[in-house]
Amino acid sequence: MSAGIDSVTKRLESFREGIARLTALCETIGTEKDNQGHRRKVTKEKKTCDALEGEISAELREVKKTARELPQNGKAFTELSKEWGTLLRQYKILKTEVSRKEDMPIPGPKSRTVQEQSTTYNDYNATENHGGMENDITAALVPKYNTTGLETDLAIQQEKKEELEELEGNVNELATAFDEFSILVKEQEPELMKAKENVVTAQEHIQSGTEYVRDAGEYQKKSRKKMCCIAVLLLIIIIIIVVVVAVVG
Repeated sequence: MSAGIDSVTKRLESFREGIARLTALCETIGTEKDNQGHRRKVTKEKKTCDALEGEISAELREVKKTARELPQNGKAFTELSKEWGTLLRQYKILKTEVSRKEDMPIPGPKSRTVQEQSTTYNDYNATENHGGMENDITAALVPKYNTTGLETDLAIQQEKKEELEELEGNVNELATAFDEFSILVKEQEPELMKAKENVVTAQEHIQSGTEYVRDAGEYQKKSRKKMCCIAVLLLIIIIIIVVVVAVVG
C-alpha cells in the first residue's frame, strides 16, 4: 500500500473523530452548559473539520492518479472512496444541524425551562395545600403547546433527509463505478495497444499481398502474349517447311 493511501486513512480517522466531537458540542447547544466559550469551541471544531475535508479531497485526487498507474492500489482506493462518501454525508447533515442551532440565542445564567418551573411549583403545592390555587398556578406557568404541526414538519424534514441520503449514496456509487471502470480501462490499455498494432500490421500485409497479386496478374498476361507469339511463329515455320517440301517433291 502506498504512502498516499496510508495518509488518507489517517486523515479519515481524524475526520471521524472530529465529527464525533462536533456532534457532542452540537448536542450541548441550547442547554445550561451553553455559553460564549462553548460556541467558540463549536466554531473552532467546525473549521478544523472543514480544513480536513479539503485536505482529504485533495489527497484522494492524488491517490486516484496513483491507482490508475498502479492497478494494485485500485481496490484500496475504492474502499477509501466509499468510506469518504459516508463520512462526508454525515458531516454535511451535521453542519446543517449546527448552523441551525447556532442561530439559537445563548440562554442566560438565570433562565429556567418550563419543566423546571413546573417541578418547582408542583413541589411547593405538595407541601402547601392551597386547594384550587395549584391548578391556577400550573395553568398560568405551564402553557399547553400544540405539537401536531411540529411533528408534521419533523416528519417532512426526515423524509427529505432520507431522500437526500439516498441520492448522495447513488451518486457516490456512480462515482465509484466510474473510478473502477477507469482503472479497468487503464489495465487493458497495453492489450488494446497491442491489438491496434496487430490491426496496422495486418493492413500492411493485406496491401503487400494486393500488390503481389496485381504483379502476378501482369506477369500472367505477359506470359500469355509470349506463348501466342511462339505458337504463331511455329505455325509459320511449319507452313514454310510444308511448302518447301511440296515444291522440291
